[in-house]
Amino acid sequence: MDRIHRGAVGYALGAPPSAARVVASQAKSQRLGMSASCHEDNVPSPNRDRSVLRMVAGMPSRKGQVPPPQVKTGPASDDAHHIVFFRRHLGDDNAETVPGREFLQKVCPPGVRAKFNAILNAVAAAPPKRFAGGGAWKAMHGAMTGWFEARANGPRRHHYRLFCLLDDDADGLDKPLLVVIDGRDKPFHTELSEANYAAVRALGDEYRKRNPRSLG
Repeated sequence: MDRIHRGAVGYALGAPPSAARVVASQAKSQRLGMSASCHEDNVPSPNRDRSVLRMVAGMPSRKGQVPPPQVKTGPASDDAHHIVFFRRHLGDDNAETVPGREFLQKVCPPGVRAKFNAILNAVAAAPPKRFAGGGAWKAMHGAMTGWFEARANGPRRHHYRLFCLLDDDADGLDKPLLVVIDGRDKPFHTELSEANYAAVRALGDEYRKRNPRSLG
């Protein structure tokens, strides 16, 4: 029966037994060729290896660009800020006063000093551009654009203000600065004069004209 079966397969294909053997041999060769092709697909090519190495090294590939790593080169406004006080330079003030610190120590009551300490620390850590604290810290406008005002009230709703600048251009420092320049106080529901604001701006110009900064 086995002989009859093998012979019948050849005739069923319309060829004599010898031709059937040729057909079977060709089919076997095709199967071997497919197996070899599949095996080759699973073996990484040298070009594929080089592409992987380029990706790991952060180098641009031939088919697409890999963005280079971001290198931080200095302080940024998104960083937490360092609180500092402006000290007047000997060239502008023989006493080298620190206006903001003197305002806190000589004008502000202890409770107001504590409020300002809490406000400044919260703003610096936020950092300032992300701080949301009601009316305690506000960006100023008009002639005072670029300035920031820390606000606190004392007894009998007396108003106290600290005028501050943000500085990420100070030489030799690894953090941006929250700089306390000066302070003013005023009775409830009154306004500071333009002369007061002009005096604060003049101190700000004095601070900016030197780098490294004059700090105290």
